[in-house]
Amino acid sequence: MHGTPKADAYGVVMFNSGNKVLLRAPSGHFGGYVRTCAPGRPDTGATPSETAIRDALAETGSRSNCWR
Repeated sequence: MHGTPKADAYGVVMFNSGNKVLLRAPSGHFGGYVRTCAPGRPDTGATPSETAIRDALAETGSRSNCWR
């Protein structure tokens, strides 16, 4: 494994209990996107995983029993 590549933002793909992908509609279809995941920019010292989970929770209000 080569690790996580450095990026400007990180996101996750979330599934509901019916195995359907959960996406959101960005405000005003920002960037031309109709539906997207909830990527976010990392805080100083935050890992890509921490960043992705933080923003998924903040943007969607969704919770998963695997995130603690």
